[in-house]
Amino acid sequence: MKDDVSQSVSAIIESVRRDGDAALLDLAERFDGARPLSLRVPAEEIASAPGKVDQAFLAAFERAAGRIRDFHRRAMPRSWRQISAEGALLGERWTPIDRVGLYVPGGQASYPSTVAMTVVPAQVAGVPEVIVASPAGPDGLGPAPEVLAAAAVLGVDHVYRVGGAQAIAAMAFGTDTVPRVDKLFGPGNRFVEEAKRQLSGSVGIDMLAGPSELVVVADATADPKLVAVDLAAQAEHDASTQVTLLAVGEGVETAVRLALDRLVETQPRRAVILEALERGARFETLASLDAAASRCDQVAPEHLSLQVADPESFVGRVRHAGAVFLGPFSPVAIGDYGVGPNHVLPTGGTARFASALSTADFMKRQTVVRLDADTLARVGPDAETVAMAEGLHAHAESIRLRAVGAISTAAAPSPEQADEAYVEPPWDAPVKLNQNEAPGDVPDDVKDEILRELRDLSWNRYPQRPQRQLVDAIADHHGWPAAGVLATGGGNLLLRWLYEALLPPGACVLAPAPSFGLYSIYAEAVAAHHVEVAFDESMGYDLDAWERALVREQPTLVVLGAP
Repeated sequence: MKDDVSQSVSAIIESVRRDGDAALLDLAERFDGARPLSLRVPAEEIASAPGKVDQAFLAAFERAAGRIRDFHRRAMPRSWRQISAEGALLGERWTPIDRVGLYVPGGQASYPSTVAMTVVPAQVAGVPEVIVASPAGPDGLGPAPEVLAAAAVLGVDHVYRVGGAQAIAAMAFGTDTVPRVDKLFGPGNRFVEEAKRQLSGSVGIDMLAGPSELVVVADATADPKLVAVDLAAQAEHDASTQVTLLAVGEGVETAVRLALDRLVETQPRRAVILEALERGARFETLASLDAAASRCDQVAPEHLSLQVADPESFVGRVRHAGAVFLGPFSPVAIGDYGVGPNHVLPTGGTARFASALSTADFMKRQTVVRLDADTLARVGPDAETVAMAEGLHAHAESIRLRAVGAISTAAAPSPEQADEAYVEPPWDAPVKLNQNEAPGDVPDDVKDEILRELRDLSWNRYPQRPQRQLVDAIADHHGWPAAGVLATGGGNLLLRWLYEALLPPGACVLAPAPSFGLYSIYAEAVAAHHVEVAFDESMGYDLDAWERALVREQPTLVVLGAP
């Protein structure tokens, strides 16, 4: 069967590589039962989708997406820099991937939760272009209304009616309609996963997912009905799902089995659950919690539910699991639908070395190095010695030439020096053209030229202190105490204070575009997420766009200043 799948997927990939859009249309008709009316879903169809779904679902989805966004902002990787003991500036700079493709399964069900779990961390990471692919329905329309509504809520307007292995191939190669992406994300059936496996290297992939897994550890304090319903809930995913009970204590396994038998009889997806239990269920009774923890690490499950007397203590003994749910009031299913963490998890024992999908998966890391002459003189000889031992003489020479001063460079202020120069200037300075003072003086001939040009002009001065009347008027208008209103004579200084005081790592700041470059620079400095909202054609604020961005991003700080 595996060889058959591999050969079928190879043929699909080659067809898409060779024939592009034509292959996608033919394959959709072959596998989905209808040719899509268009490969790309029209923008108006996406925009109208929220009005075509149950509004209770829509409200619940928006709240869930907000929780997912908050969690992934807290998990945002942070760029850093430091000066080493030898004086080298070293660091890491995290930047988003340019374009990602997100696959959302279709077929027998719709999965708006997968839209949230892949789109939101991509947006938090700052990915500029996100595209979604999902199968069309038998009428050639679709994807499902809930999937399109989810895309609309999250501001995704690139949605394609393409499913299966052909969707993976289309996003990996690009066609006339479907853009080529840099990395692929999202779960799928064995054909989708085989396509990701075959194309890995040509395009980045998130992970290779196998059947869903759950291990429940239960002791004598566990409620057998709650253990049983978690096992049944996981088993109803698919007949290939693997569920395991690790029972600690006499009678626990028997009680859970009885509860599970009674529960399954009442379930609409009884046939699927029974097949999954027959094919992939394990029931084990262990002598102690230590033995159960050791067994958990052997399995390294996708999901681990701890229904024991002290789950907080137990979780410290487990090293390998994708997601852990502690105690009786933490059902595994809550992780599927937006309590915060991602539900795209490692399977097949890969939790030994892999983790849940996160913002870091949508980013890449650059290392940063800067040495001055003195630092190179300290660390260079060691590097030369190692390079010569490896027989790489040009490597050693590239270090030695600089260390002996064969190349001279003009002295320039370091970023640290420049940063120190940007302090609030003394109020008694005789003349100020602005508050942005350079760390070095201006040459005399430049000063003379400026004076010649400006001698006959009027000098309009910025006020040297914040206007008390302005502060009082703002405070009075909003009903705030005047002591709570901040005003400065220099916008850069005010921005720096605001960003450092209000934006923790991963927080979001919303700003107009085009606008001042310092907004994004300061955001990067504090590891915040800078999101821009474009002006409309008349160079006015597009209030609809701002409202959508406010709902979607839930920013901590909104900047409205523009040139």
